[in-house]
Amino acid sequence: MTEPAKHDDEYKDWTKKNAKALYAIQNSCGPEMFPFIRETETAKSAWEALERVSKLTGHVENSAENFKPYIPFNRFVREGDWDKAKECVRLGELDLYSAIRAIDPRDGFGDMALHVAAMNGHVHIVKELVVLMTQEELKKKNAEGATAIHLAAWNGKVHTVKELVLLMGEEKDSYGHTALHIAIQKENADTVKVLVLFMRQEDLKIKNNNGYTALHLAVIKGNVPILKELRPLMGEVRDGDGDTALHIAVKEEQLEIVKELVLLMRREDLAIKNNEGYTALHLAVNKGNVPIVKQFVTKKEGLELKTTQDFTDFGSGINLGVSKQFVMEMAKYMVEQHEKMLSSVLDVQYANGFTALHVAVLKGNVHIVKELVSLMRKEGLEIKDADGDTALNNAVLKGHVEIVKELVQSMRVESLKVKNNKGSNALHLAVMNGHMHIVKELMPLMRKEALEEKDGEGYTTLGRALKVCKDEDVKEIAKYMAENNNKVFGICTPPLNWIPVVTAYANNSWDLCRYLYPLTPLEFLKPEHGWHGAQLIIDCLRAKELDMALDLLQRCPILAINLTAENSSSTPIMELAGMHSAFLSGTQLGFWQKLIYNRMHIESANLSIHATYAIISKQEDDRHNRMDLTHSIIRLYKELINGLLKLLGVNQLRKMKWIHTRSTDILCFISEMVKVGHLTSTQLDIVKTSIFKAVEHGHIEFITHICQAHPPFVKSVNECQTNIFQFAVECRQNEIYSLIYGLDKENQRYFGSCATKYPELMLHVAGSLSPLLRFNHIHGAALQMQRELQWFKEVEKIVPLALHEIPNSDGMTPHELFTKNHENLKVEAKNSMKGTASSCTVVGALIVTIMFAVAFIVPGGNNGNTGAPMFIAKKLFLVFIISDTLSLVFSTTSVIVFLGILTSRFAEDDFLTNLPTKMLIGLFTLFLSIAAMMIAFSSALIVMLREEHSWAIAPSIVVACIPVGSFIWLQFPLLIETFMSTYGSGVFDKKVKPWVEF
Repeated sequence: MTEPAKHDDEYKDWTKKNAKALYAIQNSCGPEMFPFIRETETAKSAWEALERVSKLTGHVENSAENFKPYIPFNRFVREGDWDKAKECVRLGELDLYSAIRAIDPRDGFGDMALHVAAMNGHVHIVKELVVLMTQEELKKKNAEGATAIHLAAWNGKVHTVKELVLLMGEEKDSYGHTALHIAIQKENADTVKVLVLFMRQEDLKIKNNNGYTALHLAVIKGNVPILKELRPLMGEVRDGDGDTALHIAVKEEQLEIVKELVLLMRREDLAIKNNEGYTALHLAVNKGNVPIVKQFVTKKEGLELKTTQDFTDFGSGINLGVSKQFVMEMAKYMVEQHEKMLSSVLDVQYANGFTALHVAVLKGNVHIVKELVSLMRKEGLEIKDADGDTALNNAVLKGHVEIVKELVQSMRVESLKVKNNKGSNALHLAVMNGHMHIVKELMPLMRKEALEEKDGEGYTTLGRALKVCKDEDVKEIAKYMAENNNKVFGICTPPLNWIPVVTAYANNSWDLCRYLYPLTPLEFLKPEHGWHGAQLIIDCLRAKELDMALDLLQRCPILAINLTAENSSSTPIMELAGMHSAFLSGTQLGFWQKLIYNRMHIESANLSIHATYAIISKQEDDRHNRMDLTHSIIRLYKELINGLLKLLGVNQLRKMKWIHTRSTDILCFISEMVKVGHLTSTQLDIVKTSIFKAVEHGHIEFITHICQAHPPFVKSVNECQTNIFQFAVECRQNEIYSLIYGLDKENQRYFGSCATKYPELMLHVAGSLSPLLRFNHIHGAALQMQRELQWFKEVEKIVPLALHEIPNSDGMTPHELFTKNHENLKVEAKNSMKGTASSCTVVGALIVTIMFAVAFIVPGGNNGNTGAPMFIAKKLFLVFIISDTLSLVFSTTSVIVFLGILTSRFAEDDFLTNLPTKMLIGLFTLFLSIAAMMIAFSSALIVMLREEHSWAIAPSIVVACIPVGSFIWLQFPLLIETFMSTYGSGVFDKKVKPWVEF
């Protein structure tokens, strides 16, 4: 809006509008900006002034050159002449806004005009500057981090401090000090009084960088007058360590300050604890400062702190004629109050929540414990520290058995089961830390139901003992539990949540498991209580502890088919069906092993397992008691015999037969249960599944016993609609398949005609490739191919002829399926036989060459006159000639046979008999030729060296036989295996007697 000429008609209108606009600007700019437009006459000039001020940086750059124009202004402010300061600004055509914000860089303090005026106590200038500066600018700090009020307090300018305290009393300098901190440091009581009067209550509690409030600094300074001025802060303010002023006074051993504080502070403030949990009194006691301690204990408030003088006063009252009854009532009341005070003192918890009793226990001071226990309430004995431990718990943790005895005599029975923050009571802690002497003290005092209590991790006393204690200690605890509360044996133990007897096995402690088993009530092993009984039987089977498994099955037969966990398929009967070492059919024995095994006799199972344990224990005791000479000799003899039997493997065979016998006993018991058990359909399915698992592992004993107990199982099928004989073919279990010959012809035709789910006949199953596991014990691909053909041909005899060409779901006949699945095996077998034939051909050809040449280069040469050999008259020479001839003939034969193998067509059927027979003849003749060659070599060597160098004959023959013997040793097993596979008794036992009746 442009100002018109005064004589213009529009001037009056402009004047009105200008006045309104100027008024609006002045009222809206705020008090911090108003001084800059206070003397302006037009709205335009006011707006331009505000715009100019808002664009200013507010400070002159920190350099001597830039500050030079403001030096006079700064000097007049320092001198306290505000008029001259403003005049020099006006004369120098300077901006007052910038002048009051200019920072003096000359002395390095970086003070502004407000800092200078405040430190020099020029209150009138401070008032002017406060009006011209914003709130943020007022709190601006100099280079040393001090505001104006800090500088005023440091220099003791009380009136300046009073002017600024409401504006910036809470401001901190670089050390975290408020003006109050600085005033206390300078010990200026007047300044402190002003600050305490005008500062907000919460600002009085501000802490510096060291965590000290103003009160703490006053205590450290030991200034009593200042301390009295800070009375509003007594007992409330703490430093970084949680110390009140009283704590610090005690630490600094300021007796006068302590005396003053105790008088000024409230009673509840005297009991304030620092971060370590100590009151000021505790600190004084720890320091051993008797004068300071007296300042605490001499303070009296009410009846709770009556002294002996009070009782003396009562005595005087009797002399003055006061009634005896009144005095006695008052004395009784005084005693009660004294006891309350004493008990309250003893109940006070120090650092970490410790009472005096806790501390005495931790120090192991049994005499102090006795004194404290006699004075404390029973409730006080149950006070917990920060970890939730009572004094008894601490005594247990430290293993102080005498203190434990002292405490339990005065404690309530209920308090013995008080748990700490981790959920452990005293008995749990004693077991956890292996203090068996304390366990023995606590167990008889505990209520029976308390023995079932679990700690925070879910362990009972017995469960925890199983985890951390020695076997002997566990047995002792278990014995007590069995006599007082056998329910403990049915409580599950982490982390697997098994009952103790099963947990003992999980911890690989069979000695404990055998001990706990008779102590465990049968109800906890039954299916109604969970899966523990079934799991225990499985554990026994895996550990070969078959007596225990048999005993438990006798007591609860249904456990044989009980699952071990929810959504689990594991049952004892399944475990038995899959145990490789449980039955003879799952074990491979050599000729001599079979001979020894069959001659052994194992006694029938003793179902009284408890008696077995007693006998074992008695034998162990006797072994320690009988140490006479006769016993020592007998024991030495037994050890020698035992060592010899162990060396020969007899002990191992005996153990093996014992396992087989006991497994059969268990199987008979399960079979009887299946026979008369009236099982549900689900239970029958479990048994059926175990049958197929037994088929997979080739356990013929399992199949026969279970099927004889329940004949319909013979025709049972699995989820693929495969019966046991089809599954036996699939798994190549020849002994299981041979059971089909023990059935009548009708049932043989039935099983031969059955189709699987896909559908496939038994012959299709035989056409599939054998599992790799069943190939491992067969030497070479050729014999593996032969075994597959034998299976196919044998199954072919069972399957009706009309079904031989029935295709499966893929449209393949059994023979086509066999050819396809065995294509790779056939190639491997072909290469294997060719490789063996090629190697043996080389050896045979070499022998032919040598033997043919030796026939004409005889030992000793020929007679020059007659041409006859020189040693023709010797008998050994005749042996040489005959063996040479035989070696030549046999080696030539072997070469011809091996050449026949190399030129064979290698058809599928050739691997059944033709090729194995050729390999037999070739290997046999090759071995004969090698043997004859060695005889010829040995006879020639004897003829030539017998007279003069006879000592060299034997070593030479032995050394020469090593390479030849190695060849025979490597190839001879192949010869034997090929012969047994081709011309032996066969893979299948067709003489099986009828074993089941439908």
